[in-house]
Amino acid sequence: SATIDLATVDVPDLGDAAVGVSVAVAATEPGGTRREASGLVGLVQDGDRVVALATGDREGAEPDRAAFTALLRQAYDVQAGALD
Repeated sequence: SATIDLATVDVPDLGDAAVGVSVAVAATEPGGTRREASGLVGLVQDGDRVVALATGDREGAEPDRAAFTALLRQAYDVQAGALD
């Protein structure tokens, strides 16, 4: 059995629209072993393009949100600059 929890997270105001989602997964294997994982996903729409960034931890530790949002901003800036 498994449980998946999703929640929005704050991300910078980038492009035409931006969204961040935290993902937490808890599963029990047939032998009874419990596994956990967590991650962050960020999407930024910029015209007809979308920048996507994801990170995760298979041991369940929550990723550093500040570092993730800084990297999402950097990824957006790089793609925007590549089009100039």
